Amino acid sequence: MAERTDIQRGGEEEEKEERKKEKQRSTLRREKRERESLVTDIENNNQNFLPST
Repeated sequence: MAERTDIQRGGEEEEKEERKKEKQRSTLRREKRERESLVTDIENNNQNFLPST
């Protein structure tokens, strides 16, 4: 019975690690979107200062 518990514990650790990795990926995707949004905002703002031709 103890062996089964060890196996279950190993599975739980894998699931915990996978959730941690998914959270990191989610955070990276969110940060990437935020950076892209800032770049777009800056580009749009810069167009306001370009001389019209």
